[in-house]
Amino acid sequence: YEQRGSLDLTRVEYHAGIGVGWAPTEAVRVGLAVFFYYAKMAADADFYARLWTTPDPTKGTGTLLVELHDEVGAFGGHLDFGLQVDLGAGFSFGLNVRTPDFVFATFPKGSTLSITASAGQGIEGSVSAALDEDSRTGAGFDLLRSARFAAGVSMTSERGFVGLDVDLQLGNENELDFETELTVNARLGGIAHVSEKWSIGGGLFMDRSANPAPDAVGELSVNYYGITVGAE
Repeated sequence: YEQRGSLDLTRVEYHAGIGVGWAPTEAVRVGLAVFFYYAKMAADADFYARLWTTPDPTKGTGTLLVELHDEVGAFGGHLDFGLQVDLGAGFSFGLNVRTPDFVFATFPKGSTLSITASAGQGIEGSVSAALDEDSRTGAGFDLLRSARFAAGVSMTSERGFVGLDVDLQLGNENELDFETELTVNARLGGIAHVSEKWSIGGGLFMDRSANPAPDAVGELSVNYYGITVGAE
């Protein structure tokens, strides 16, 4: 008996948007952006197995080949609102609110190819093949990702700059089997002017995935933690 299999997962997203900003006073700035996206998620899998019952592999064999293709495209968008306020003495406060990623339309499709073959003594045997195209209707209005909120504070002086921000993403489930969990991320960074010509900077960041911990083949959750450093 021998077998082999493979699974290939692909996910791509394209974003486009337009934004507008307004400063009602020197200390207050607001902005609004509209983003549209197209996301495509595809999975290709194949499985091959062969079984023979005699010492001679050319006699009494059975073979199975299955190939699967499943994909879904989703079109949607979200709104982004931002606010910045100068508090005085070099301190500033920022707030960002991002609506959920709304799904306006989906375009699912898939196919399955299965081939089975069996052989008796000599060249006698049979082969059967089937190619099935899955006909599925697109999902209605849904949410691809939940809302996000971010807030940050910063301090600027002649000696440099330091800033801290925290963002929160809510969890949700949808008909596209795209589930997210409540997730918190934070970033801290700064720049120090060491001379009239030189500045150095650095930071700490975390970018934890909102995807649940994987418990099945094909699921993915990657958390990033990092340090940055630079000079100018």
